This record gives sequence, C-alpha cells and structure tokens, in this order.
Amino acid sequence: MNAAGVGRIILYAHDVDAMVAFYAHHFGFRARTAFDEAMTELTPVEGGAVLLIQKAGASLTYGQSILELVFDVVDVDDFVKRATERGLVFSPVVQAEGYRYARTTDPNGNTISVSSRAFMPR
Repeated sequence: MNAAGVGRIILYAHDVDAMVAFYAHHFGFRARTAFDEAMTELTPVEGGAVLLIQKAGASLTYGQSILELVFDVVDVDDFVKRATERGLVFSPVVQAEGYRYARTTDPNGNTISVSSRAFMPR
C-alpha cells in the first residue's frame, strides 16, 4: 500500500485577499495565483503543506468548519512573541507533556496552533 501525506489544504474564504495577506504576513507563505484558476496557492517557505485559498459561497459562515491548522515551530514562545509584535493575538502558551503550544485564529475564524510537538524527543 502506498502511504500518502497531506500535501494541500483548501480553505474557503469570503475575503480571499485578507486570508492570503494573513498567511503571508504571519506565517511566511508565498502566494501564487494562476490567471485561469479560481484559487490562490500559498506555498510555505520552509516546507510543509500547501494552502489553497478559494472564494467561499455565500452560504458558508465563518468558523463553520471544524478545522485546526498546526504549524510546527521549534520555539513556540519566540514565535508567539514575534507574531504578537506583528499584530497577531495568541492565547497564552500552554505547556503540555513534552511540548508547548498556543492558539490563534485566521480572518475566517479557523483555529491555528503553533506547536513544538513535532520536535519533542521520541
């Protein structure tokens, strides 16, 4: 059997430009929109899944989907400090068993975590 990893995540947005700016500014994604495509592709600079931002239909309400994006960072406290300086508001950093994390939301109300879980000793 061939195992498949998550390569792309589609986020639906009423304000595509706000979502693209948010992920580019706070998480370092680079945006690419092909002329004939209905979505914007956001590529992470340092590896990870690609985000696709697509215009949402009028019937979709903010925060309706059950989704949490987790960004792996070595130093959660440093990331939160730097992101806060750029205007992003996080929950307090939580110490879990062997790792730390904090949460925020994007312009659509999707939950976002930054977590050091991926770097904890196994």
